[in-house]
Amino acid sequence: MLVSVVFYGLVGLAFLVWTPFSGYPPHLVLLGILSLFVAYGVYKGRSWAAWLIVGLFFAYTTFVLVTLYYALYIDLALSFVVVVFMVMSWIVAGYALEKRRYWSS
Repeated sequence: MLVSVVFYGLVGLAFLVWTPFSGYPPHLVLLGILSLFVAYGVYKGRSWAAWLIVGLFFAYTTFVLVTLYYALYIDLALSFVVVVFMVMSWIVAGYALEKRRYWSS
């Protein structure tokens, strides 16, 4: 579960750090805060973290698809990074949800 905690914690921090550089879009702040909540919930073994992981799965996928729609042919480096992020988020979400039976409450 350490991989899930580290992934969601780093993603949350990255979104919050990236926010001022991209013009303060509110969806980045929301995704960053929710990612930090998921990292805390997984670390403490809370059952509500599974619901947030499912929600973030769809939110991350939507974020990546919209970003790819607008930046695919303009910035290939950004497109590559967001595709890698999407694949990593799918893998970590699947792993965390598969291991949720070991969470305490």
